[in-house]
Amino acid sequence: MADPVSVIADKPAPHPYWRSAISPDLFLAPDVITDSAYTVCWKGVVSPVVCTSGAKVCW
Repeated sequence: MADPVSVIADKPAPHPYWRSAISPDLFLAPDVITDSAYTVCWKGVVSPVVCTSGAKVCW
């Protein structure tokens, strides 16, 4: 029998592709948090909104 796998939300660091960093005033609220994913969004340069999600998988 295989060991159980758990997936939990983990806040990701944004990885902007047109900026060197994301300032706090560019983040869009609220963050979307579920049992298995944590999503943050910010105002983009080319796209109006950019989002990224994070999760941890443990076994």
